[in-house]
Amino acid sequence: MSVLQRVHDSLDAGRMALDAQPILDLATGQVMNYELLVRLRDGIEPLLAPPEFLPSVERTDLMLRLDRWVIGQAVATLATEAARREGLSLEVNVSSRTLEDPSFADDVLNRLRAAGVEPSRLGLEVTESAAITSLDACRRLAERLTVAGCRFILDDFGVGFGSFVYLKRVPFTAVKIAGEFVQQADRTARDMVLVESVVRAARGLGMRTIAEYVDREALVSTLRRLGVDGAQGFHVGRPGPLADLLTG
Repeated sequence: MSVLQRVHDSLDAGRMALDAQPILDLATGQVMNYELLVRLRDGIEPLLAPPEFLPSVERTDLMLRLDRWVIGQAVATLATEAARREGLSLEVNVSSRTLEDPSFADDVLNRLRAAGVEPSRLGLEVTESAAITSLDACRRLAERLTVAGCRFILDDFGVGFGSFVYLKRVPFTAVKIAGEFVQQADRTARDMVLVESVVRAARGLGMRTIAEYVDREALVSTLRRLGVDGAQGFHVGRPGPLADLLTG
């Protein structure tokens, strides 16, 4: 069975799943929100990790359906009484293919409005690679959603060329500093300088910063000293089923 067919069938049968990974607020030490990570758990061997099925899906219009499914699940979760009571806030990833969909912004805002969910509780993440291919579309989507109150985050900041151009042209609310720069920031002066430069630029533009791939306490201390706002990684918390957030 092809990878695409498995994803298609799983969407039809409700066998796609979402994990949630916490993002820590370094100022308060509390979880400020969770990033949703899509999983294929259809019970068919071999099991496929996201890097094994997402690239194939992203080359087709099936990605449009998958992205909207994730948005729908996120909004439905945020609309539950338990999520409202706990002040749950979620972030979802958006593909370059969906960035080009002119109806996507309306769909997101309509879903939030119909469910009575405050837009500030939903964030959308786009990677640098997606921004490169769809910069104008990325800017238009960011403008629509941030004006409404949603967060809009640039993921993997620093892995591509001309990263600061994106900060200038798109009204992001936060940037995630790529793990390549973060992982050794407590051990090498060069990485420390690079992280600090991103923090200064983002802060000057009114954007928050989140460090990825944070895997030890010493790194948390360094990032806090450098002024990074948030941290995400296995030391902060591993991904777990979204449903567990509302039952644990």
